[in-house]
Amino acid sequence: MATDLDGTLLNSQGTLSAYSRSTLGALDEAGFAVTIMTARPLRDVVTLDGLPDRALLACGNGTLIHDRFSGVDLHRNYMPARDVEMIIDILRRIAPEVRLGGELNPELFLEDGFLLPDSAEPPTETAQHLETVLGGPGLAKLIVQLPGRATDYLRTLCSRLPTKFEVTCSSEWFCEITASGANKAEALELVSLTRGCTARNVIAFGDMPNDIPMLRWAGTSVAVANAHASLLAVADHITSSNDDDGVASFLDEKLINHSA
Repeated sequence: MATDLDGTLLNSQGTLSAYSRSTLGALDEAGFAVTIMTARPLRDVVTLDGLPDRALLACGNGTLIHDRFSGVDLHRNYMPARDVEMIIDILRRIAPEVRLGGELNPELFLEDGFLLPDSAEPPTETAQHLETVLGGPGLAKLIVQLPGRATDYLRTLCSRLPTKFEVTCSSEWFCEITASGANKAEALELVSLTRGCTARNVIAFGDMPNDIPMLRWAGTSVAVANAHASLLAVADHITSSNDDDGVASFLDEKLINHSA
């Protein structure tokens, strides 16, 4: 089983309900493998209460796969600094009003003026220009904010940037750019290979456009009722909303009760 976090497994308060915790625990006890597929960085996931200890964590839209039990990173796919500099140059030319952020793991840099919802964690560092902090091993994720909703300017970014990069969004606040192959589908396929299973054996849950590749890859795809319209259009099933424990109720009915 693979599931997104925000807007999918987590409720609107960003937490796991008692029912969801119990269901994940029962799933783990019954021998089902759990994989968390999220745009969040690792630092925001390892501290989340209620996830099974043996869950694998695919963070940053597939840029990092982490074994929660052993504490070991199993896979990384970062963008070299030269690629990030090229993208930034294109973005500043086509949209001078752009605000940028960079996920360096463990640091998150956001440019001055970058807007976040009140519920979001503040950045680790701020900078007037992201270029001043680039370097080192590369960037896990480039974060792009333009005026308006991210799902509205996503198509523009996809059409103006080189196709070798992954461009998507996990919220209405910003879009995210990662290295080629750094997406939830590729990460889920890698996880499945390590666990000896195929797409046919995987159930995947999501709510936003960055979940679409994962849902298309999985043998069974499920969108929560509050999902973006693009996700509702491709999912095999629609469960109840994240605030109504849609993931847990689907798992309870289809897997746990069925295997009992």
